[in-house]
Amino acid sequence: KKRSSQVLKTNMDKSKDAVTAACLAGIGEINQEALGYNVLEIDADNAEAAFAAYLQNNIQGIISTLPVIEDFVVYNRGDLPVVCANGNTLNDPSIHTVVKITLKRPVLSGLLGDNYTFKIHLDCNNVLE
Repeated sequence: KKRSSQVLKTNMDKSKDAVTAACLAGIGEINQEALGYNVLEIDADNAEAAFAAYLQNNIQGIISTLPVIEDFVVYNRGDLPVVCANGNTLNDPSIHTVVKITLKRPVLSGLLGDNYTFKIHLDCNNVLE
């Protein structure tokens, strides 16, 4: 049987994987009109919608409340190089995101509170270039 700390760590890892998968879904939202001119550009509106949908689908059953997308920025070629809000230098088309996740604490909830909240910061670059 897993200890409570292992359960919490496993759920944190699953949450990070869900954010990564959502970011990759967002990166895949390419502006088709720009692509017609041989310009690879992330469609910001579609990327954010895909990110939110994939995140919600992949994180169900892990979290105690819906994740909060605190920051979501698409950086395309014309924006680069840029330093994201968390200090990382981005040289390729990328998505910068910060998501707040709240997990139900498996034990010691009375002592430490019912939930454990943490933030995931991820900068995901355009793997197509």
